[in-house]
Amino acid sequence: AAMPYMPLLRAEEGSEAEAEARRTLEEGMRAVDAFLCEYADGDGPFFFGESFSLAEEACAPFALRLMRVLPALRPQHDPASMLEALGLARLATWLDAVVQRPSVTSTAPPASDMVAASKLLLERMKGAAK
Repeated sequence: AAMPYMPLLRAEEGSEAEAEARRTLEEGMRAVDAFLCEYADGDGPFFFGESFSLAEEACAPFALRLMRVLPALRPQHDPASMLEALGLARLATWLDAVVQRPSVTSTAPPASDMVAASKLLLERMKGAAK
């Protein structure tokens, strides 16, 4: 399952494309939460309980951008609020643990740089689509 957030950023605000992109993101969130509930170790926030693993390492760049870029550019689609509204506590716990992990925060670019780079990317994509 995937949790695509870029279609939300690319869609015109208030459009049907934006509504569809949100539904797709919510479906992905539900699927990932269900996967974590079924297969992850429940003794800690990570997939293997208290142990930060390759699963988190591989997902950390995406998790950071989902949790930092999306709410900065489209506050109405704040992932933390979406997770709470959908009752997806396991995924919320996992994402929080990943994005707050010291080895992730110490090696990630500042949130402002991620947002600026994403804005530039979106402008280039919009220009290329013309």
